[in-house]
Amino acid sequence: MSPRPECLLVETEEQLATLCQRLQHSTYLALDTEFIREETYYPELCLLQIANDDIAACIDPLRISNLQPLLDLIYRPDILKLFHAGGQDLEILFHLCGRMPTPLFDTQIAAPLLGFPLQCGYAALVKSLLNIDLDKSQTRTDWRRRPLSREQIEYAWDDVIHLLSIYSRLRDDLQQQGRLDWLDDDFAELANPQRLQPPLEQLWQKIHGSQRLNPSQLAVLSTLTAWREQQARQLDVPRSRVLRDEVLLDLARLRPRDVAQLAQLRSLRDNTVRQYGATLIEQIAAASGAPPPPRPRRSATLTLQQEALTDCLLAVTRLCAEQHRINPALLSGRKELEQLVLGERDLDVLRGWRRRLTGDVLLAYLEGTVQLVNDGPSALRLSTV
Repeated sequence: MSPRPECLLVETEEQLATLCQRLQHSTYLALDTEFIREETYYPELCLLQIANDDIAACIDPLRISNLQPLLDLIYRPDILKLFHAGGQDLEILFHLCGRMPTPLFDTQIAAPLLGFPLQCGYAALVKSLLNIDLDKSQTRTDWRRRPLSREQIEYAWDDVIHLLSIYSRLRDDLQQQGRLDWLDDDFAELANPQRLQPPLEQLWQKIHGSQRLNPSQLAVLSTLTAWREQQARQLDVPRSRVLRDEVLLDLARLRPRDVAQLAQLRSLRDNTVRQYGATLIEQIAAASGAPPPPRPRRSATLTLQQEALTDCLLAVTRLCAEQHRINPALLSGRKELEQLVLGERDLDVLRGWRRRLTGDVLLAYLEGTVQLVNDGPSALRLSTV
């Protein structure tokens, strides 16, 4: 195992400038963040950890006002950025700079290609690959409080120190098995900024209970949900601080015509009526005559024959997964296979490496050129017709 790198706590702009100078020739950098977002729309960055093979640093953004030298380093296209479950870390960086840092590598996405569980946790991966037990007692700590304890800092260092070793192990094994380039599409999707901010007109689909609304009510819900999102972003507060989901549903169902009717809603607080009442009435009035948003296409009810065919496709998927020694859930799930049976072809299993491993075999099975053969107990296999 590599010796532990030099560990630093960076709390001044002078220390940050020196650190960036020392890291400038890195081929790759491990990154992690600690943040709080219970009271804000955007995550509040409280600590940023960065490491190469020689140095691991915890950088305190609550004490350093100018992080630009660090961001310039992170966004260099000749440095590979390493994350584990980096979706929220990337959200923070995108919020700071308005773009994604590339190229990148996420060990949680890569690990299942070598037989690890989907969404394998960092501590579990460290234990499995490095035989090191991590102390995760600081996971729920308040990272805004200062000074940071020694336990917090050690915890934060560990999140990037071991990431370097994990990356090296995964990279070498993936390269040996010819699977390293399989991840290109997955990492491109991770770096897609549209993943962070879906279109405003589609946000209503996340409201539980929206499927029970009629078209006129749905038009109001769509408008109010988009308005709430814009308000939450502008004020940097949680969506529920503006309007809770159940209030949106009540407003869509009842469609009050004036502030007096609005104030009669038990789910709506008085201060919300005072602050947003007139605006809500305007939004509701504007949406009442508008066409409803298109509903997501619902999967048709499968016949018994189609259900049986889906079961067969699941068996094909599992045999392909067994052949390549990966988790079958990484290839496809039942809902997607049901869509395949119903004739849908714009599916993840029919793209990239998944198509090469499984998708083409599934299509061949549907076309009758590949079949399942049972040679006896525990002897199911695929055979070309």
